[in-house]
This record gives sequence, C-alpha cells and structure tokens, in this order.
Amino acid sequence: MGFAGAQPPLPPDNVTTPPAPEAPPPTYVGSKTCVTCHKEQAEGWDASAHGRTLSAAELPEAQRACEACHGPGSVHVGSTGKTPIGMAFAGAAATDVATACGRCHLKGAAQDAPAEWATIDPKYWGRTLHARGDMACTACHRVHGGEGKALQKASEALCLGCHKEMQPVEGSYRHAPVAQGQCLDCHTPHGDATRHNLRTDVSTACLACHAPDAEGFATAHLGYPVADSNCLSCHDPHSSDREHKLVAKQQHAPFAAHQCEACHTSDAAGPSKALKKPVKELCATCHPASKTHPAKDAQGRELVRHAPVQQGLCTVCHNPHATPRPKALKDRVDYICFYCHAKTEDDTLKQVRHKPVSTGNCLLCHKGHVSPNPQLLNNEPVELCTTCHATLGKFSHPVGVWKGKRVLVPGTKDTLVCTNCHAVHGSEFPGILPQEGTSLCRTCHKT
Repeated sequence: MGFAGAQPPLPPDNVTTPPAPEAPPPTYVGSKTCVTCHKEQAEGWDASAHGRTLSAAELPEAQRACEACHGPGSVHVGSTGKTPIGMAFAGAAATDVATACGRCHLKGAAQDAPAEWATIDPKYWGRTLHARGDMACTACHRVHGGEGKALQKASEALCLGCHKEMQPVEGSYRHAPVAQGQCLDCHTPHGDATRHNLRTDVSTACLACHAPDAEGFATAHLGYPVADSNCLSCHDPHSSDREHKLVAKQQHAPFAAHQCEACHTSDAAGPSKALKKPVKELCATCHPASKTHPAKDAQGRELVRHAPVQQGLCTVCHNPHATPRPKALKDRVDYICFYCHAKTEDDTLKQVRHKPVSTGNCLLCHKGHVSPNPQLLNNEPVELCTTCHATLGKFSHPVGVWKGKRVLVPGTKDTLVCTNCHAVHGSEFPGILPQEGTSLCRTCHKT
C-alpha cells in the first residue's frame, strides 16, 4: 500500500536556530510614570532630602527622581511590573545597596553626580563597624522621607537600637549629649580620620564644651594638668554611676584611692604628668614580670613575648587610670592592635574578611602578653583553626597530620598549615585566599 504523497524533506543537520534578537536597553520613563503604581512610596518624597535634591530639572535623567536610584524603568513598566526594576532596595544585599548609594555619595565612586553629593570617604567608611558588619544603608536611612538626613527615626532611638550597651542604666549619671540624644554631636556614623567614628580627636571634642580654666575644674581634677590630656584616660564619655559621675568603672587601684603620688611626682600645685620611674619599672612594682610575662610556661616551654611587653611599654595597651573595658585596656582590642599593626588594619578593609577580624576580636586567635606559639597564637595553627572550623582538613586539602604522616610543604620540611593557603585576616578572593584559587594551587602542584 503506497503513501498518498511524498514525505517532506528533512532539514539538514547543520541548521541552527537563529539567536533571539537582543532586547533594547532600558530607557528612562520619568517619575510621573512611577507614581502611577507606587503612590505609597511617593508620599513625603517631595519634602524629603532626596526629593528636593533630585527634582532639579537641569539634572540628567540618570540623576533625576526615582530612576536616579532604581535605574531606568521602561522594561519594568512595559512588563506591568512582572520584570523587576534594575535596583530594588527592599530585600537587597547590603553590598548592592551600598553600591547603589555609593554612586552618588562615595568619594571616588560617584558617576556623573555633582561632587558635593559625595561626602563619604571610602577609606574611613571601611574602618567602621557599620561597614564591617555589612549593614545596608537603608538600615539607618529612609530614602523616600524620614527625619533629618533621611534617617529612619531620630538619631538617639536609631543609634541605641543597635548600640544597646550605650543605653544608660537606671540611676546612672549621663553625659549631657547622651541624655539629650545628641549622638551625632560627637560621632559621624560614616567614619572619619579619628577612631570610634568621632568627628574630631577626643581633646577637641571635649574642650568644645569643657573649659579647663573654668572655676572648680582644676580642683575636681586634684590639680592634675588635664588641658593637654586624653580625657578618656579617666572618663567614660557616655554614662557612669552617680558617685563618680563620668569616671570609668574599671579603675586602677592607686587612681581609685586618689593616690596619684604612687606613680606621679608632685609639688605644691599637686601631681604632675611626670612619672617617678620609667613605665617598665613602675608597673613591675606591683605587676612583676614573673606573672605578666614569664620566660617559660608551666610545661617548661620557651615563651614568645609581645614586643610592648618585652620592652615594658604597658601603657601602649593598658590604661593606668580608669577605663570602661576589662583588663584595664585603653581602647577596643582591634584599635589597640592597629596602633602598631597598620598592615593588618589594611587587610581588614579588603573584600573578604575573617570573622574574628570583622568583629575586632584579635584575642580570639592571639595572646596579648606571651605564648609558646609563633605570632602569639593561642594554640598550634591547625588546632587553633579547628576550634571554629571543625571539619578542616577532613573533606578538603589535608593539613597538619594526614593518615599518621605530616603533610609537608613541597620542597621543604615544614608542615603544611592553614596559613600556607589562607591570608587569615583579609583578602580580595573568596575563601580568604591570597590569590586566585587555580594560580595558588599551581605554586605547589606544577602539573
């Protein structure tokens, strides 16, 4: 039985489907189109800082109104909202939000925006815990309205929402700016050349309100010359118990007993800044080397000494008067360390950071005075890393001892440890690698 007609010829094997035509690039549609659907977001926009600035008719489309932040809206509008706008801030990653805001507000990153909009220095912003904590700009700022400087709420409530440790306890004595909720009188949340996001150095900030030659000032300070001193060597700038007003809670015993002459020379006018002995000898009077930095530990192991400890520079790290911090530390641990270890601070500003570095917890890995391990580590390198990384070396590259044998660095007799492949503090590459993964592997694996 034959077919009624001939079969159509099959297409040749080498025929390919033509590529889909490229979609035209999105274009700007103007804020009036946006408001058609987004009426709620438009409320308060005209009176907001962004609304007033971005409404100028002379601005290019890329810097005007809604699309200055969200990007051109033609594709989003044309899909009746099914295709997302280029930059949607709700639910976006903190880094994406920072990039979007940085296009106008970050010095050196502003793209065609007026120079006066770029007020944030990336060097100092990167130092702040706000940046290191991967906080989105929208955690503090309300782009479509808000309080002054487009804040989500008044600065006191906003700051204390996260900085609960600064919330004064019941019955405490509060520094006037704290009591009045004026956190931004002293601090700038985006960072500056000084530590702790301070707008100026400590002395300048304090002397703006407190005059050393005021009546009773010298008497209150027992005649000690405080005009050129660091006020934070005795005072907590936020709150303290009422008995001592703003004197910090952790007090060195001679200071607490008003025995300035135990360490300082004095004359008829009162104690001076001069010490009776060099710091190394003075501190050793009560804190002997056998306790603070012995030569050997209980197991008889030779101990590595921290350079300031070896040289007797106790006050590089410790406050001899009063401090709100434990162990009489004069500042945040990482800030103390960065005073000498500037290179490490540079590493903490890189894209990928070790978690202890991000939180400023140097002492999670290092000892402050002495250690039997190199770099003052708290333990042998591999054992130290497995404290947090329990599966280290079990399902990845072997390190330390593998199947009863030491894993050696090729060409040497050194044991391979985590730091042979990882930068530890910070890096521009995933996994805190010091370079791109493949090229790193080839430093040992030549084939």
